Amino acid sequence: MARVEGARPRYRSLDIALLAYDRHRLAAGGLLAGATLLLAASAGANWLRLLAPGPGLWVVCLVGVVYFAIWLGASWLLPHAADAPWTAMVPGAVLFAVGIEALHLFTVLWLSREIAHASRTYGSLGVAVSLLGGLYLFGWLVVASAMLNASRWERSLQGRRDEAAS
Repeated sequence: MARVEGARPRYRSLDIALLAYDRHRLAAGGLLAGATLLLAASAGANWLRLLAPGPGLWVVCLVGVVYFAIWLGASWLLPHAADAPWTAMVPGAVLFAVGIEALHLFTVLWLSREIAHASRTYGSLGVAVSLLGGLYLFGWLVVASAMLNASRWERSLQGRRDEAAS
């Protein structure tokens, strides 16, 4: 009898997880579509830069706006404070767009040469380490932008509480 009682919370938590999965299936699809759009925007920007090298700066700015919009939508789909408006997600989206552009420059100017050198020196292990380093920086950027949104929102709430108390 004790085993059955102990097993029930596990089933209950599984039911809760499945309900959350059903509710957030649309959000997961939106995030997947956003990631696909992110890759498509990068590929399209590279194609445009190769096609017409002159307006490359404008293409970079336009892709930065696309990155901003994608991350703003992703931030809205990801868990956030229930009373936070969409404008609370803007600082993180700006950080993400600027950071992605910086990461792109880092990749083009340094990481691609490092991968080529690592593949000659260390083989596939060197390539894997270089690529994982780039993915680590991308993950850090995602977390930093979400933390920026959360900390700014908490600070604004604290400011409102202080104003209401005085």
